[in-house]
Amino acid sequence: MELLLARSWFKRVWILQEVANSKTAVVCCGSKSVPANFFSLTSLLLGTEPEPHSQAVLEIMPGPFRKESWWSQKRDLYTLLVNFGKSDASDERDMIYTLLDLSSDAQETNILRPYYTKTTEQFIQDTIFILIGISEPIFRRMTTFVSCLGSLNNMSLYDAAKSDNANDPSRFS
Repeated sequence: MELLLARSWFKRVWILQEVANSKTAVVCCGSKSVPANFFSLTSLLLGTEPEPHSQAVLEIMPGPFRKESWWSQKRDLYTLLVNFGKSDASDERDMIYTLLDLSSDAQETNILRPYYTKTTEQFIQDTIFILIGISEPIFRRMTTFVSCLGSLNNMSLYDAAKSDNANDPSRFS
């Protein structure tokens, strides 16, 4: 199971929409196949603990995990980035472009629509602005941005506490 989950397919960002939007699926490897609803339970049945990214993929596969996991409760862009921020993409902006259609909160904005004319740095700043309202440039690389998501929340709280609108709870929803 660990070798199967270590395959590059499980790391690619483009698979997320396919997995998340499917109602049924079959996982195939070579000449072997198994329904996704059974496959998603395999690590639990074997008592293995997949790395967090692979576990998140298993949780969005059609089956019992999908109904019981974070997926059915909270799919905002922040949560998706926390769970899938280590996905592989040829263009690192695709990390977020792929997650937009899966998110419950970032679909309504045109700021994050696929514009490949923006630099990665500009795109990261737009994403930070959408997530927590900070507009100063602070990251140049997607990997750095994703690994610092937790500290961005702290920065947002600190900035709000210093500002005139510190009493406005809508900044943190």
